[in-house]
Amino acid sequence: MTLKTLLFPFLFVGLWTLCLETPSPSFSTTPKASTTSEAPAACEDLLGTFAQKPEGLEFLYCKPVRSDQVLLRATYRTTGAQSKAVENFLVEHYDMGPLKWLCCGWESGAKYGTFESPALSAQYPDCSVLLYMYASGEVGTPEKPSGVTLTKNRKKIDYFTVVVELVVV
Repeated sequence: MTLKTLLFPFLFVGLWTLCLETPSPSFSTTPKASTTSEAPAACEDLLGTFAQKPEGLEFLYCKPVRSDQVLLRATYRTTGAQSKAVENFLVEHYDMGPLKWLCCGWESGAKYGTFESPALSAQYPDCSVLLYMYASGEVGTPEKPSGVTLTKNRKKIDYFTVVVELVVV
């Protein structure tokens, strides 16, 4: 084993703790104290609070993530009928990659969108925001033996999902 192999896991843990309130490598998602009188950001509607949320995008939930790099994950959805408008907004405003059909569904590939927010940066100075969008192309089809078929037709897909993550950089 090389020294690089031994130190590699500690590098991520060290970076992850930069976003935490305490210097110990605990797995808390407590943000750094804000310099304003505002309470620290909780796990919430990250787009609605710190950026612009496109019309037709519904906030579902936000939860802390116990990962080396991801601290918070907010999840949203939009209908298949509204998915193109939401996608266009995310591509234009946040530089997300356009959706492509791959295998069995729609996804933005390796081109994540991002945004900057002074309020969020004050609370999480060593973190960035990533966002992406996807949907399964599987739709229920009772007349098929499997009960499922694939479709590229967005209007036949019930929901597309948008994920916004707060990550350590």
